[in-house]
Amino acid sequence: MSTSTRILAFLSMVVMLVPLADAFSLGSSAGWQTQAVVRPATRSTKSTTTMMMAKKNRRERRYAEAKKKKSSGSKQQPSGATSSAKWLQVLDNTSELEPGSVKVVSGKYKGEDRVFTLAAYGGTYYAVSEACGRCKFPLINGKVKLLTGGGKAEDLKPGVEQDPEAEIAIACPLCGAMFNLRTGEIAGEQPKGLAQVLVSKVVSQTPAESITTHQAQVLSTGAVVVRVD
Repeated sequence: MSTSTRILAFLSMVVMLVPLADAFSLGSSAGWQTQAVVRPATRSTKSTTTMMMAKKNRRERRYAEAKKKKSSGSKQQPSGATSSAKWLQVLDNTSELEPGSVKVVSGKYKGEDRVFTLAAYGGTYYAVSEACGRCKFPLINGKVKLLTGGGKAEDLKPGVEQDPEAEIAIACPLCGAMFNLRTGEIAGEQPKGLAQVLVSKVVSQTPAESITTHQAQVLSTGAVVVRVD
């Protein structure tokens, strides 16, 4: 290609580019802007997004409530309890055991069933062994009695205010032996009825052993716990 031919080709390109440059310059001065086309969200898209956000918020709220409940429950401890003390819940609420009555309660501790005789009197709960210390009969139907001294006791009187400082005992329903609910020691015997008198005579030669006592407390939630360690 000759020199003149190359010059003509170059000039032709310049002539073609000048109008394009002018058009671009005019467009810029006129304030032309290039914008992306954004399609408005459809109703179904908005609805789906709202539902997803609401579901997420509910899930986060439930998680926070469960975490708070678990945290508050783990801090619930009987008064005076130490970090090493082990407690077993035996009643969900104090309403399960009326004042002056007895109930056998149980629970699992380290995979084993633990059974206690639980008595209520004067707003205090007493947990002792499940069986009599002399005839080994279950105390499930034992009676709470007021100790009057000299190995004697009297039945509780309905409607009479219960003194939390009173000395009380639980009487075996089979042989009539009585055990102090605070100490577990034998407090005397007071058999009533022909059956108890006969059994008492049969086992009279058997020395009575103290029954084991366990500390029991009421939590602020109303649950009753027994110390097992």
